[in-house]
Amino acid sequence: MKEKVKANKKYSANEADTIKDALKQTYYTIMFEILISILLLVLCLINVFVAKYTLIQSVLIYYFSLLMVINLLMILKRISAALDVEIEK
Repeated sequence: MKEKVKANKKYSANEADTIKDALKQTYYTIMFEILISILLLVLCLINVFVAKYTLIQSVLIYYFSLLMVINLLMILKRISAALDVEIEK
């Protein structure tokens, strides 16, 4: 999509910058989401094999799950912002 924005001369500088920033931020958010997913998976596997639940483990699992959902919503918002500019053209 970034190459498409560069090649198309119909975009103003402001619109092109908006799309580029949204794509860059989305990329970094997806990388962070992958890290959170791996941490959450490791925590859940530890809980399954240890079979002893502590308050700290439960709080961490709930925290990472909530953080993951919030980041997914942020990704959707950024993608929709980039696509809104694309649809208007």
